[in-house]
Amino acid sequence: MSQRGKIDKEIIISGTNTGGIPVLNESHYTTVIDYDWRENRVTCRGTIAASSETLTHGAIYEANPQINGVIHIHHRQLWQNLMYRVPTTQENIAYGTPEMAAEIIRLCQEDRLEEQQILVMSGHEEGIIAFGQDLAKAGNLLLSYYWQLQSS
Repeated sequence: MSQRGKIDKEIIISGTNTGGIPVLNESHYTTVIDYDWRENRVTCRGTIAASSETLTHGAIYEANPQINGVIHIHHRQLWQNLMYRVPTTQENIAYGTPEMAAEIIRLCQEDRLEEQQILVMSGHEEGIIAFGQDLAKAGNLLLSYYWQLQSS
């Protein structure tokens, strides 16, 4: 999970290997102060290393200045259900790489992704990313797809 910071390229993001922790606190987040997805470079300030998905989050923020919150989840059933129904990355692209960041930029240039604000990472099993004007909007979007899945 990440939130756009107040200055250029600043991102507050959950740290690496925090996905299984039920309740996060401030020690589970770091501040990215600079990144370059083309050079596979991330500079952060904090007690924990930034998520391996930092470049992916950064690409979303770069592609759309209106986005301030990004949430990446893993949910097999929802992932399978949304595959190719929402914008979907190419299967051969590994997560956390400059290639994935470039793929995210490519998808963000499509009207469909800007409108839907959710994507499936086909080569990253169970990986789904939602984003929005803030974290609440991104979270609510994920929950709406989840509840649709549960009711079908």
